[in-house]
Amino acid sequence: MNILIYPQELVVGGSQINAIELAGAVRDRGHDVVVTAPSGALVPMIESLGLDYIPTPVVSTYPSVATIEHLIRVTRKRKFDLIHCYEWRPSIEAVLGPHLFSQTPVIMTVLSMQIPYALPRHIPMILGTAELVDKAPHGRSVWLMEPPIDTIKNCSTDSAAARARWSFRDDDIVAAVVCRLTTDLEKLHGVLAAIDTVSDLAEHLPLKLLVAGDGEGLGQVRRAAEVANRRWDRQIVTVTGLMLNPHDAYEASDIVLGMGSSALKGMAFAKPLVVQGASGFWRLLDEASVELFLRQGWFGNGGNGADDLKAILSDLAADPDRRSALGRFGRTLVEQRFSLDNAATRLTEMYKNTIDSKASMARRLPSITRLAVELTKLRTVTGLRASREAVAKVLDMSSASTANQLLVGEVANARQSNPLPLARILRVKPVPQQVPVAKVTVIIPCYNYARFLPAAVQSALSQGGAEVSVIVVDDASTDESLKTASELAASDPRVTVIAHQTNLGPVQTFNDGLALARGEFLVRLDADDLLTPGSLLRASAVMHRYPSVGLVYGHPLHFAGDVLPTPRQQPTLWTIWPGRQWLAARCHSGKNVITSPEVMMRRSVVEQIGGQQPLDHTHDMEMWLRLSAFSDVAYIHGSDQAWHREHVQSLSAREVDSFRDLVERRAAYEILFAGSAGQIPEAAVLRADAMMAIAANAVELACRQYDHSVVDAKKVQALRDIACSLVKSVDDIPGWKGLERRMAIGSGHAAQNPVFFAERVVRGLRSRYRYWRWHRTGEC
Repeated sequence: MNILIYPQELVVGGSQINAIELAGAVRDRGHDVVVTAPSGALVPMIESLGLDYIPTPVVSTYPSVATIEHLIRVTRKRKFDLIHCYEWRPSIEAVLGPHLFSQTPVIMTVLSMQIPYALPRHIPMILGTAELVDKAPHGRSVWLMEPPIDTIKNCSTDSAAARARWSFRDDDIVAAVVCRLTTDLEKLHGVLAAIDTVSDLAEHLPLKLLVAGDGEGLGQVRRAAEVANRRWDRQIVTVTGLMLNPHDAYEASDIVLGMGSSALKGMAFAKPLVVQGASGFWRLLDEASVELFLRQGWFGNGGNGADDLKAILSDLAADPDRRSALGRFGRTLVEQRFSLDNAATRLTEMYKNTIDSKASMARRLPSITRLAVELTKLRTVTGLRASREAVAKVLDMSSASTANQLLVGEVANARQSNPLPLARILRVKPVPQQVPVAKVTVIIPCYNYARFLPAAVQSALSQGGAEVSVIVVDDASTDESLKTASELAASDPRVTVIAHQTNLGPVQTFNDGLALARGEFLVRLDADDLLTPGSLLRASAVMHRYPSVGLVYGHPLHFAGDVLPTPRQQPTLWTIWPGRQWLAARCHSGKNVITSPEVMMRRSVVEQIGGQQPLDHTHDMEMWLRLSAFSDVAYIHGSDQAWHREHVQSLSAREVDSFRDLVERRAAYEILFAGSAGQIPEAAVLRADAMMAIAANAVELACRQYDHSVVDAKKVQALRDIACSLVKSVDDIPGWKGLERRMAIGSGHAAQNPVFFAERVVRGLRSRYRYWRWHRTGEC
């Protein structure tokens, strides 16, 4: 058989991982299997299993005509025998596409807690619980398939090593929860309740909680963990963030809390399971409750909330023998009933049955007609809702336009409960107005900058209109930096010092400072840079006015020596971009437009996305891009926000030639889209655009080699290799054919060719224009 698998999305979640694992297991039985879905964090998993992957178009509305056309094209080209869709949206798109126009059979899996009423009734359906099968409409072909687990990969092998990863002691009793941190099915609410419960029990029991997951609630979970850890002045709750392979989180635990596939994986690791549900549901899996969960699924509704969880955890913590017995019970149940091998065999039989028993036209036509009617009703309702929301936004913007008659704090309070992202670029002329005093934490990483550090600290502490705290993180300096920082802290209580015993590098140095930050807004200021007067007030005014903005930057003044250039201090304009529109522009150019000290960040957004990533020279760039994926971006025109010192010892000046810069920028985009930004709907298109931009940069650098009479052939080849590795077709790279012509002519003649000389002139003019544009607008 030739099968197309269409999951709804490729974010890290139990049902998505199940779909991919099942696809690989069916392929291993001799069938051709291809996966199509919007690009996301699980693409590497698909590729690691050796499955073909075809990205779907990036769209903003569902079901999508573009996706339907995509499904029709790939189905006709690859001649698929069947399409297996997961959840309602892919099912509808497949039915209205290749099923309707090419009569390709479709089968759909619904692992939700209820069956969407609009799904076409002639399409066979796979459900995850016996309870849902009983509720399925009469006349529909329905199969039961509980979420499968790969019992070979998901098993306990070395719990000591996994526990050492997070420094858990032998006597610690670790409860682990692995899930997407979203409000869906009250997952986030349950995790927050677990944090509070473990924190309360930690007074008398050696309980700890390990939370592994990503999502819009990550920042809220991290803040709750901080509160719990500060309460006991030790690490009670550990939050890992996104884990593409959460094996170690299960392995390190003594107890697993979870629902759905995460619950089954905990059982596969032979850990006692506490099932989480909605409305305060917590229940232990044991001999008395197993039949309930086998019927209704690994979920529940209604309970006493934290009181139930506290009682369960207290009993389990006090009885290690009971924990072991329940772990063995769960492992045996998974092996006998939920193994991936058995599920793949049954799924293959379902595929054959679906292909062999196509629904007649007499049955298909009324079902598809009903679907079309329901979609029309849905579009009408959502259209009216969207119109109301649009009117509300217009009214909101109108009130903002008269903000010169209001306090910015009042506007911010009115919006703070729901900081909607912008729908279009705004350009706003700043008006004099009263603003709340901003609480800003300035983090100053320092390595051997004792001579510059006092000026950097003073430039932050002397800011007007802001309540400033400074965190100096000394990265094991060999000069007088730590002594200088300590003296500054002794003379001003607003200064805190963190001292590394060994040199950890700029990324960890900043992240350590970030962990202690308490201000509403953050600034990363290198110890050799300075803030201009009024910088924090100007940036925080934008932040207060637009709560959806997570990053504000302006123009930095670059200087060398000891004399500071006179800064401009009166802003003339604010430009506020929808974050992903700004991100798209950065992907299209492939270049960084921010130096670093001119940036202010909103701490709540930074907590949501995490700190800097381990990149040598583009860690700042990657963080700016990641911020823009989840918040809006603003630029302050007409004023200079910081002084950036240029000297031979600075990090930005060391070891960064054009080739290294290219490689580092490529790495920044790869890490960006491998993380949480890879889950946004536009990720596949943005990543492809960024890779094309880097490839074009590489080709341009290779062409520049031929501006000289002597060419570094090895460097040209290295640049060509980079360009070729980034795109499917080198002919699509701007300038590729020009590079081939230069190589054919040779180094000596290419430098004298009048056509290439003209191109060199145009390239120089374009470079000057980009600098002028960056200087005026913050873009290039």
